[in-house]
Amino acid sequence: MLLKEIRTRVENSAQYKEYIKAHSQAFLAHLFVNERAAHRHFELAYFDPIEKKATSFVTEPTVRVSAADEKLMAKGALKSLAFEKVTVSYDQAMQSVARILREKYGNKSATSVIGTLQQREGPTWNLTVITSGLSVIVFRIAADTGKVLVHEEQNLMGLGEMLPGTRK
Repeated sequence: MLLKEIRTRVENSAQYKEYIKAHSQAFLAHLFVNERAAHRHFELAYFDPIEKKATSFVTEPTVRVSAADEKLMAKGALKSLAFEKVTVSYDQAMQSVARILREKYGNKSATSVIGTLQQREGPTWNLTVITSGLSVIVFRIAADTGKVLVHEEQNLMGLGEMLPGTRK
């Protein structure tokens, strides 16, 4: 499904229209995607700066509202996604991911992907790829140019050492 189609589907829904009546200052903050076993799950999150809460709209099987979330504010103020500047689709971003996995990471394959399209310096895809070798590779791709800004790998087996209270 194309990004514009996802947004149109949400914003034409009765659930969104009811939400925006009560939260007229809300703006599109990010798109969330979870892909596993060739199934993609999309959500759009709208942020209300007055209430300091984001409300997500799940897109499948039908549009429905997810609970409002205050946790998104923990890392600072959310920015409005410059959706009109997004020229790189999720599929195009994933083509870059597949190429880099082949070239830089020994042809590892993605078993699942968790990602967001959000505003940073510009619209940016943040994609976390979990590979069959239990490593996590984080990608940051400019959604307006397609430039790969960051890719770095971590092994899931070593993450326990980084968690607070787990070191001895």
